[in-house]
Amino acid sequence: MAFAGGEQYYKWIFSHVLPVMQNGYLRPRYHGYLYFQDHAGLPLQQCLLGKAEPEEVLAQMNVIYKKSFELNDITVAV
Repeated sequence: MAFAGGEQYYKWIFSHVLPVMQNGYLRPRYHGYLYFQDHAGLPLQQCLLGKAEPEEVLAQMNVIYKKSFELNDITVAV
């Protein structure tokens, strides 16, 4: 059972959703990413709460990021 204006509605939806899907951000896809996500969250939270300096947190997150590749035998140029 179709409703009045259904075809135009779906054309509108898809014409507006597709650009969002094409330009949307996707989570990185490598085997160590979940390790990074699990371990980098706490330093980030501490920074956002004003309990840690951004430079210190960035350094910690870089160490965690590099380790996330080492744990899965993936090489990365940094």
